[in-house]
Amino acid sequence: MAVRRREFILDIISGKIKAVDDAEKLCVMLWQVMRDSNAYISNSSFLSYIAGKSSYDLQDDERAATQEKVDKLNVVEQTLISADKGIESLEFTEWNGVFRKNTGRIMKIFYEALGMYGFSYSSDDEAKLVEGTHDLYIQEEKK
Repeated sequence: MAVRRREFILDIISGKIKAVDDAEKLCVMLWQVMRDSNAYISNSSFLSYIAGKSSYDLQDDERAATQEKVDKLNVVEQTLISADKGIESLEFTEWNGVFRKNTGRIMKIFYEALGMYGFSYSSDDEAKLVEGTHDLYIQEEKK
């Protein structure tokens, strides 16, 4: 899921995917994802995202070329990257295998935002994982 999202976002940045008409709505949704996922924003995280590897592993010339790309990112592109980085550490389950509804809520908002560009679930399994209906989840006992 994460690899496909990253590739999609990089296609947006490269211009292969057309910009959305309602950038304000998009940014509001992405900002909510960033806020609710406690996204951490740093130049290093942008470098790593664009390069596809840790910024610590970049050689000097590679770092300079990647920094040029980062410096050219517009606010929408930076927000897309930050939201995607924010959801990286979200857990879909509690310790006991029960679906975390808050994670699902955040992921649904992010997928809806990406959907404005034409992104969709790659499979029914992916949709069920995000929506909390997959068989892998333990059903919470009703009290």
